[in-house]
Amino acid sequence: MHILRAAALCVALARPCHAEPQCESAACRSADTVRSLLLTYQTLTSGNDEERGLFGRTLPWIEANAIEAVCEYALQAGGLRALPTDVQTRVDAMLVKGFNTTDGNGEHYGMGNCHTPFCGSFDDQAWWALAWLKAHELTGRDAFLLRAVRIFEYLRAESWDESACGGGCWWSSKKTYKNAVTSELFFSLAAQLHEPWLRYEAGTGTPPFDFPPNYFHDWAKKVWSWIDSSDLRGANGL
Repeated sequence: MHILRAAALCVALARPCHAEPQCESAACRSADTVRSLLLTYQTLTSGNDEERGLFGRTLPWIEANAIEAVCEYALQAGGLRALPTDVQTRVDAMLVKGFNTTDGNGEHYGMGNCHTPFCGSFDDQAWWALAWLKAHELTGRDAFLLRAVRIFEYLRAESWDESACGGGCWWSSKKTYKNAVTSELFFSLAAQLHEPWLRYEAGTGTPPFDFPPNYFHDWAKKVWSWIDSSDLRGANGL
């Protein structure tokens, strides 16, 4: 059996994959993890404190990573239609709930609208942007792409700063220090936005952002040039 079909089969099983001898594979373990996220930690209702989150009561950036991982799994499994119907439903619910609770207007774990776009720790925002970019890759929905672009623009305006250290990204809105993770996430986001944005521009008459040609490609080169020459990287390139 093809490894991706085996993974899809494991997702459909009510019992853990490891109970099935034919499912001893990395794909099956991935399916098990996704099933745990969707069926054990994710709640589709709202109300009490424990049910507010997407994946139990955890930090928003961890939820962003989980959304990206689930979307990547679905892509590797052949797309949403390749998944069992109940799993598709839960993935859709995950995306809708995540999108609606990270719009910068609603509360998240009683923190107000901080820790969601657009305030708080800039690395968190970059993780969310990458999650929405992966959601766009999975679903083709422009709303996810535009959210990722909005977050990029927020980070460009608020986190990237050439007046200190010649460039690089501040870690948070307090702007007390810059770090490798935030800067590298900003680079990764710019690089990954290049092709989806070109496709979006080609398919729409009036894009909501007036960017110059190769906007994200040029930003990726600019950010990487700064990272490569900064003290954030050692002599061995790490």
